[in-house]
Amino acid sequence: MVNRKPISSRRILAAACLAAMGIAGVLVARGEPWAFLAARAARAAFAAGRSEDAAGPLQRWLDLRPNSAEANFLMARSRFAAGRVAEARRSLDRAEDLGYPARPVYRLKALLLTRAGMFAEAEPILLNLLNESDEPDPELDEALTRVYLETYRLELAAKVIRRWMLDAPKDAKPYLWLTEVDSRLEVDNPGVEERHYRDALALDPGLDKARLGLARSLAKLHRDEEAIAEYEAYLAANPSDPAGLLGLGEIRLNRGELDQARSLVGRALEIEPANPVAAKQLAALEVRRGDLPAALEHLTAAIKGDPLDVDALYQRMLTYSRLGRRSEAEDDRRRLDALRADQVAVVKLRDHLLADPSNVELRLEMASWMLQHGRDDQAIRWLRNILASQPRHPKASRLMADYHERRGELGLANHYRLLGETAQAGP
Repeated sequence: MVNRKPISSRRILAAACLAAMGIAGVLVARGEPWAFLAARAARAAFAAGRSEDAAGPLQRWLDLRPNSAEANFLMARSRFAAGRVAEARRSLDRAEDLGYPARPVYRLKALLLTRAGMFAEAEPILLNLLNESDEPDPELDEALTRVYLETYRLELAAKVIRRWMLDAPKDAKPYLWLTEVDSRLEVDNPGVEERHYRDALALDPGLDKARLGLARSLAKLHRDEEAIAEYEAYLAANPSDPAGLLGLGEIRLNRGELDQARSLVGRALEIEPANPVAAKQLAALEVRRGDLPAALEHLTAAIKGDPLDVDALYQRMLTYSRLGRRSEAEDDRRRLDALRADQVAVVKLRDHLLADPSNVELRLEMASWMLQHGRDDQAIRWLRNILASQPRHPKASRLMADYHERRGELGLANHYRLLGETAQAGP
């Protein structure tokens, strides 16, 4: 019989350590600890509402685990939050291919489509997600509100905003969106606006957009002291914003506080030299000084910056008359009559759109009018909405091509012109 020496506990422990080290070596070689740490850091960033901090850990996670459905999905969320829509869409498609759960994929897809202006595609997904869930989802409420606003279905937008208020009773943003509905309707009711802005500020006292809106509403109501206080509070947080400087400057000007008004206008012009509102306020200051030629120069600059400013055109007509320049005054009078007639026509067009918001021809007519009258930003928004659902629409493509050509952006102009010509040629 062979005698075996008992195995000491020290030897057992040593063997166990060697085995553990071997397993750890395999795991390290496969990147398991680093992938785990990166995943934990990414999830923690999202849980804390800091999606911008998740990008680095997510990239490390994906470098180690490119086939992780969760990592690809969270990268899509991170890129969406950063405004990188095309990259977010690619990450989301990858997460979907890898089997990530359907509902969060479709939810993020709807938000991406909305951000990209593809409202026709986004709307049914948003409606399905909201209708099938009993849980509040303010982000989807906001997206659907945007869809209805941008497609001119303003009554539906207002209804969704009311739902949004119930879903997120502590969120100030829905109250701002209500004022946006009113502005699209061109409803000038500063008393209602004041209430909405005050409601927003009660929920978020640091919401600058609401502070500025409240100041403007109070100025319209001729409650100068309150408006001045709100403008000053806004400017304390945003000292270089021409909108705040000129809003306060207009009140000072109307009250005859000319030195203060001139100082505010001067500060605004240092920041934005071609601001048409500043030019118009300078003209009013020169009229007070009796320098009509200087006022005329500033009014001409204001009209160049904003060709649809009826008041600036009217003031220039009066200034020409006071200077005895009857021919120029008569030219401005005719231009003023035409502009007022145009504005009546566009109000009628807006009313037709409210009745038939999906009518593409009406939307094209509105975009064309805006391009002709210097409202390029609004026109391009209308055209992009059309092209998002009909990428080769001939007239919309042609208007986009003309716009980019006028700006000297020949590559984009050729792109849109080719799209329109291809659509007209057919398959």
